[in-house]
Amino acid sequence: MKRLPAVANRFYPGTAEGLTLAVQGLLPAEHRAKRKAVAVVSPHAGYVYSGAVAAEVFDSVEVPETVVILGPNHHGQGRPVALGQATWQMPTGDVEIDTEIALAL
Repeated sequence: MKRLPAVANRFYPGTAEGLTLAVQGLLPAEHRAKRKAVAVVSPHAGYVYSGAVAAEVFDSVEVPETVVILGPNHHGQGRPVALGQATWQMPTGDVEIDTEIALAL
């Protein structure tokens, strides 16, 4: 099962090329030294609103191969906590859920 992009072409470009160019344009001109981080907090609104902050966050840390993403339930419908098991389809390619880690949470 795949989870399709919910806001592609609205909050961010819907093509791999467009998304890559948008992210490159948001990254700071001077890169900071990468730090190992246990956790980061990053905004997730449309790139026009928070893209520069998110780019600064992810440009400054070493992103591991496996990450845990926590997000709010914006609509208040469904369960208070949900755990995805679908592959997330992104403009730049599919992102697999590590089911073993997800179930351990």
